[in-house]
This record gives sequence, structure tokens and C-alpha cells, in this order.
Amino acid sequence: MRRTLEADLHDAAFGPVAGGARPSGLRLSAPDGTVHGSAFRGGAPGTVQVTGEASGVQGSVELEVLPGPERLAAEPDRLYFPGRGDSDAFVVAGVAPDGTRAPVEPGDSHVRADPDLVSVERHEDGRFEVWPGADKGAGEVTVEAGGARVEVPVSIGSATGSLASFEDGDAWTAEGVRADASLRPVEGGHGHGVAVRYDFTESARTRAAYALPPEPIPARPAAFGFGLQVKGDGKGATVALAVVDAEGVRHPLYGPRVAWKGPRQVEFDVPDDVVQPLTVESVYLVETDGARSYKGRVVISDLTAELGLVP
Repeated sequence: MRRTLEADLHDAAFGPVAGGARPSGLRLSAPDGTVHGSAFRGGAPGTVQVTGEASGVQGSVELEVLPGPERLAAEPDRLYFPGRGDSDAFVVAGVAPDGTRAPVEPGDSHVRADPDLVSVERHEDGRFEVWPGADKGAGEVTVEAGGARVEVPVSIGSATGSLASFEDGDAWTAEGVRADASLRPVEGGHGHGVAVRYDFTESARTRAAYALPPEPIPARPAAFGFGLQVKGDGKGATVALAVVDAEGVRHPLYGPRVAWKGPRQVEFDVPDDVVQPLTVESVYLVETDGARSYKGRVVISDLTAELGLVP
């Protein structure tokens, strides 16, 4: 299988040539395997020195050729789309019998997918970009390379699911950051809820009042957005969610300032770059303006998510 190589020109002091110019007419050579243009194709397993020559100078790189893949692995291993629209992508690695992995270049692969469901574009950087072609449906993208294959499930469409009805409101806890915070169970706009009391008068720095569930709330298999019923107090604190993605990265999802009184549905968008699935750690109120000093009480209830359909 192939590995495409690139070369950078360096000056006599071994610094990169100004402008990051790359040499034209790169020629490769190796004692084993084969070369074609800027790509080296592995031969027998083991270490091999590949030499490149261009512009009258040479450079070399040591590559490790693995045995043929026992299986292929995709990352991520499945894709979810809320509907027809933006694309997503995955990469594929070949897994040798001892578990060692190496990236599979799309040019070494054969791809199959239902054209009525998705289209797949192979990129030189190793990505398989998938574009949904239907508003709803499920299927898979199959990638074959090196005598092995992997199937990547694809799901298009979503449904609203309840994440927290706050019937366990007495098990939720409050936490303040440069603020006093407390909560108690109440009846919300749509059933049970919790009332979050906060005091943002103690500091001019960023202050926050958190409502923490008994356990982090999973949003499976993928969350494209969240909803929350908020009974406002008109004071203007920003309502937010704290979520953690599949790689352990914490993301704040900000809603509007609570400048209204009475119940209102609040929506939270999920950035495209988060790694699904997500887990909700907390609902909170935050104030970043040091000139604003106030106390208030906001009731939250009915936490929902727009969830991907299970393939």
C-alpha cells in the first residue's frame, strides 16, 4: 500500500527556504518496494529508507512497512447527520496482526455507498468526506483496502428526546463561582423543575451559579442541539449548558440573556467540531459584565435534545 511523501527545501543553515517553497519534480528511490511520482508503495515488511531528490539536493526518511492489514478501523466509527446539509468525514487505518496501525490513503481504497443516501469524496489528506443526500435514512459506507474492509454506519435524521424531567430535582445540587447559589425543586412550566437562586453582588469578576444533576446526563447517540424551559426573572444573566464530548473536552453552550419574565423555551446550538456523543454536566447562569450586580431566581425544567437516529 502507498504512502505519499512531501519534501521541503532548506538552506545551507538547515533553515526552511523563505516562503515555504516545495521542490518541483521530486523523484523517489528505495531499495525495496516501488515508487511512482511522490508515492512509495511498500514491499516486504520491515524498515526501508526512502530517498527523495529534487533541485539538485537529496533528503531521506525511514519508513516502517507493516504486514498487510488484518482489519480496517474508521475514526469516527459512525456518522450522524440531522438531515440533508453539511458534510462530515472519517479516516481509515489499517490494523496489522500485532495491533500496530497505519493510515490508509483513500487512493488505496474502494468505497461503496447507497448513492440515494450519501455521496463520498476522497481527499488527499486521508479524509473520506460524506455528504447526506436524503432528509432521513440509515445505511453504511463500506471501505475496502489491502484485502480488508470496514463498514461505517450512517444515520440521517433526528428526533427530540427528553434528557431530564427534573422529577429528581431534590437530588440536584447548587454550586457558585464568586457567587452564592442555591436551588430547590418546584413545578416548572412543563412539570417538575428546579429554582436556581443566585447572588451576583459579591464580585465584579465573572460569576456563575450552577445546577448540577446527580450524575452527568448522556445525550446518545449524538446531539445536534439542546432545549430547556426557562422561567425568567428579567435580570439578564446568561443561561448556559456545560457539556463534555467523547474526547473529554468541556464545551460551554451559551443561550440568551434571561431578559424576560415567565416561561420560555431556550435553544442551544452544538458546534460542528465537537466529538459525539456528548454528556451534559450542568445547567448554569453566568454574568461576565463587572458593572452588572444583582440577585435573582430562575426556574429551569424539561431539558431535551435533538438526537440522531440509531442506525
